[in-house]
Amino acid sequence: MKCSCAEFPRTLHYESPAHGGWGLVRMAGLVPDVYMLFYTPAACGRHSSLGAYQNGIKDKVSYLFLSEEEIVSGSYEKQLVPAVDELLSALPKRPRCLLFFGGCIDDFLGTDYDALGRELAQRYPDIKFRFCHMNPIQLDSKNPPGITLFTNIYSMLEKREKRRQISFLGNNNVLDPESEIYTLLKLHGIEYRSLPDSKDFDTFLEMGSSSLNLVLSPRCLQSARKQQEELGIPYMPFLPCYDPDLIETFYRNFNERLEMISGRRIVFDTSEYRSRAEAELRETAEHLGSRRIAIDFQATVRPVTLARTLLRYGFNVSLLALDAVSPFEKESFEYLRENYPELEVVNPLHHDAPKYEYRCFGDSLCIGFDCGYMVGSEHIADLQEDNGFFGFAGITKLMAMLREAHDNSSDVNSIIREAKLVI
Repeated sequence: MKCSCAEFPRTLHYESPAHGGWGLVRMAGLVPDVYMLFYTPAACGRHSSLGAYQNGIKDKVSYLFLSEEEIVSGSYEKQLVPAVDELLSALPKRPRCLLFFGGCIDDFLGTDYDALGRELAQRYPDIKFRFCHMNPIQLDSKNPPGITLFTNIYSMLEKREKRRQISFLGNNNVLDPESEIYTLLKLHGIEYRSLPDSKDFDTFLEMGSSSLNLVLSPRCLQSARKQQEELGIPYMPFLPCYDPDLIETFYRNFNERLEMISGRRIVFDTSEYRSRAEAELRETAEHLGSRRIAIDFQATVRPVTLARTLLRYGFNVSLLALDAVSPFEKESFEYLRENYPELEVVNPLHHDAPKYEYRCFGDSLCIGFDCGYMVGSEHIADLQEDNGFFGFAGITKLMAMLREAHDNSSDVNSIIREAKLVI
């Protein structure tokens, strides 16, 4: 494996126009009846305000801009409660929860969240208040903003009587309705809940009645552990992937967990689903022929495992764009290092990325548009955080996307605009 990123050193980052993601505002906006109050210097608010505008949720966000004098003296803290009073009196509809977002400087100021939370809860007992962070300086820590955001969001759930119900944690998109996981849930007579499926705040709170949390993103593992401890909801992690072996093992284990909830003995035969998915893999590999494949780490939560799977089924994977190797991907990474020494691994966030050294991969079919922008390809499979694809049906959907990208040209700049990235 040719690793041009020098094993992912900590260095100055390059943020291309194609790099970004959902952003904190967009993810927090998934919560029904939510409102967000940012208290930051004016320059820090520009980033989140653009994200809110792009994603059509600017009516859920307000700002308390702090002056240098207020920051240095600490007087800003006395303004927070009056700011909430003013905000709630002005809103046409009272929110069910209010999320505070402090910027990087709040890590050094030491705002007393406990005291502030108690005072606000007494004044507004019908509203749940949570204190989040918009602090990129913590991105490489154990508690980056995405993890703390979802830990705060799910901390609003309360302990309830358990039902024949599971919750999906970590999916920003509604899971693909054609996925066979719904067939299995129906066989057991089990309902499901997730944040993007929640129509209102009360529906969201029903997640507290679940008998199992299926964790689909590493950023929700901390919350899942807390829910197990505080709400008595056990959890089972399974990050979306496109490996038939891993998917089949998941369904075998998942079915056993569902039997404990439903009290039913169900034999879930995955052979037909698997056969169809593997046929799609083989047919797509033949359809693409020798075309090189490039995979971007923003496209899927398990890009290294995707590369391993595609190579196993005969795809010509030539480029893997990563900014790091996650712990759950290390086994696949070592496999690729040992068995595919010709595979190029690059870091699109490295400060050398703007040199456009990888335009020699411009004829590649790129899974993910960040990689497509980097190599200058016109053949892009617009996969973002797995698009809600799941299970064997997810393989079928991805293969259709690859064939479409192979047969047709795309304008990467248009894809970037439509993605509504927050950079």
